[in-house]
Amino acid sequence: MSGPWQFVSDGTVVDIRACPGASDTLCAAIVGLPREPEVADPEVRGLLCGFRVMGDLRRSGAASERPAQWKGWVADPEEKLDGKEPEHHTATLTHVSENQARLDVLGPLGVLVETHWLLRVITPVTTGCR
Repeated sequence: MSGPWQFVSDGTVVDIRACPGASDTLCAAIVGLPREPEVADPEVRGLLCGFRVMGDLRRSGAASERPAQWKGWVADPEEKLDGKEPEHHTATLTHVSENQARLDVLGPLGVLVETHWLLRVITPVTTGCR
């Protein structure tokens, strides 16, 4: 599951790795942004690049269980752009296939409110955070 993954919805690329100091959990930070006018501004890129969008994702179920799932939190980077401290929302990351993952975001009552699809980035990230 480690490595660069791209959100299908907007092209943002995140790097999924073991969380610092906690090898049994996964975290994800933004490492690439789409080339759209709203993120072309270097100041905006500075706010988003490196922003941790997922954290404390712990494997649920047995290591051999497929599809693999991790439960933790997700934060909306749009809230950061609005000058707010992003809230952490409960999320489940499912490794659907070798190159596809699904991120389900749950609301306060545990109800599914959003689903995001991610694709493994095979080629080097060219959009980058500059």
